[in-house]
Amino acid sequence: LYLNRRQPSHTLFASLFTRLEETGNFRSNSRNGRYVQKGVQEQILERVEENPKISIHHLSAVTEIARKTVSTILHTQQLRFHFHPVQNLLDPDRPLRLTFCER
Repeated sequence: LYLNRRQPSHTLFASLFTRLEETGNFRSNSRNGRYVQKGVQEQILERVEENPKISIHHLSAVTEIARKTVSTILHTQQLRFHFHPVQNLLDPDRPLRLTFCER
């Protein structure tokens, strides 16, 4: 019936099988249809675990992974990648400060 139609390549089925095996579905992880490999994600997360203050730019340079990909991985993992020191002392902190000073 469809002899003149273009047939999908064997690599398409291989990649679909791999994706199904790794993620449990056929859909890719990103909105633009590109699939982020598990090894890439693990590599980024390991680097962040080693140094939580590392910048996206530096992560991208060290791992040779696009900054947008690094940013997307960190965003999907809900990781804060900017250190924000907080220097407010609130009323509930008062007893703790007194206890600390009395020691």
